[in-house]
Amino acid sequence: MQRPIMRLLAASVCLAIAGYWLFAPGGQSVGYAFNRFAKAVVAAKSARFQMEVQIEGQPKQKFRAVYLAPGKFRQELGNMVNIADFTTGKMVSILPAEKKVVIMTISGGPANAQSANYFEKVRELLADSTQAKAGNFELLGEKDIQGTRAVGFRSNTPAADMTLWGDPATGFPVRIENVWSGLPRTETSMTNFEFNVEVDASKFDTTPPAGYKIQKFEIDGTPATEPDLIKALSMCAELSGGSFPDSADTT
Repeated sequence: MQRPIMRLLAASVCLAIAGYWLFAPGGQSVGYAFNRFAKAVVAAKSARFQMEVQIEGQPKQKFRAVYLAPGKFRQELGNMVNIADFTTGKMVSILPAEKKVVIMTISGGPANAQSANYFEKVRELLADSTQAKAGNFELLGEKDIQGTRAVGFRSNTPAADMTLWGDPATGFPVRIENVWSGLPRTETSMTNFEFNVEVDASKFDTTPPAGYKIQKFEIDGTPATEPDLIKALSMCAELSGGSFPDSADTT
């Protein structure tokens, strides 16, 4: 029975250390610690990180992402490169192997375009929580993440359940995980962050390469209205042979 007791004591000591760091006189409060990590993301002028997206019923996507303020985003996924400029509402997918470019323009303004990007959605969530109080989230204690001592927090909002692990030594996040509301179930994780690094602005150019075949789409990014809902329900019923499907997900 000695080993379980020793493990319990060790865990208690770790939590005590985390508590001391957060609450000791002259130290940081829970709210201050969380807000420090949140502000680091919201105020970042640039960032590089690894990202994973898991949509229910689909293969997990892994890619390297780069962000440049204001509103520019690049992700490299295998042989495909996606570039988004949310200041213009334009997203471009480049497929060099096929010499093809897909251009999507989102109407309704830059704010609606940004809602299509998970990193921008995380920034919005953290911007809303920069003045959060301790009761708005749960302190998870400490754990080692790739050799870094990280402190964790969990926050639940109508938009998503967020878990953020940050390095108290630097004030920057180490890992951010989200389970997003709505269907299909979507989970994202962002790791290996590098904030405020020098990035090549030309990598965010949405001009199609010369000689590539171009395909264009217009996407309505304005908020849905009641007629839009009625139309969507009618389409569901029509596709289901006159009756509503058992569920409204895409799996």
